[in-house]
Amino acid sequence: MSHFTTVETRINSLSALRKACEKLGYHFTEGTGEIEDYYHHRHRAQAKIAIAGPYDVAVVHEPGEEESYSLVADWSMIAGYARHRSDVQIQDELLREYALARVMESCAAEGYDIDASQIQVNADGSMEIVAVSWGA
Repeated sequence: MSHFTTVETRINSLSALRKACEKLGYHFTEGTGEIEDYYHHRHRAQAKIAIAGPYDVAVVHEPGEEESYSLVADWSMIAGYARHRSDVQIQDELLREYALARVMESCAAEGYDIDASQIQVNADGSMEIVAVSWGA
């Protein structure tokens, strides 16, 4: 059934979200706009993510939070255009890459290095990351 659904997550870094989108081949556009669902209902967005087909993901600022965003989309329609992937698979993939980009951002800010070739993705989707600090 087609309708807007909000992913239960908290996005607190648009730069990490942009990096995740770039890695997945999605087009991230920052700036106020709107997305539309199958029934032409509209939803405001502070940024948009184009994944597949004419339906985009809205990055929506959460009221009362300085840098907190949620993801809203007509996920069933996006999945219909994303070959052989369900809406849950698309969401999981995006959130996993966002989490990795966020961890890498945070580690870099604290002076840690991460060798991307050493990141291990386990069968259950979890990741093992080794951060190294060469300072004293």
